[in-house]
Amino acid sequence: MKKRVFINTPTVPCKNCGIPFKKTGNNHNLCGSYRKKTGCSNLFHRERSNSFIRKTPVIFTDKQIETRKERAKGFRLMLKKDIYDHYGRICMCCGENNEKFLTLDHINNDGFIERKSGEYRGGGISFHIWLRKKKYPSHIQILCWNCNSGKRVNNGICPHEDTKISDALKA
Repeated sequence: MKKRVFINTPTVPCKNCGIPFKKTGNNHNLCGSYRKKTGCSNLFHRERSNSFIRKTPVIFTDKQIETRKERAKGFRLMLKKDIYDHYGRICMCCGENNEKFLTLDHINNDGFIERKSGEYRGGGISFHIWLRKKKYPSHIQILCWNCNSGKRVNNGICPHEDTKISDALKA
């Protein structure tokens, strides 16, 4: 059975004002400045190239869809393997080495700021691609889920470290 899959094509900017086109329900795209009522004087500026591509579906067979999914999964696994190989396959706090428990952590607890900067969207594959593109920055480490969660709820200090500090103070 064939399925219809829509592939988005990048929009080109308006030749008059340089603002990207906004997709409309009609067979044309309006210039972004038309929506703001500023800038471009051509109110119904039509995108000349590829204006009908977004509405024309690309048809894939079930086998082709499965092949694409398998390739994407293989890419994700290969990328994760490369990242874990670079940072070491062990929790930096407790020494856990089972990959099912390991996760990536920002050493300085600045992940929120980094995500808000817009360099990558959220986490998962986009974060992994960003790590590879930035040549595996040094402010990332591998922690197990327990240490990562404990660090989050304990003001940036893993409970293991907290215990070590209190034991050292008692001695």
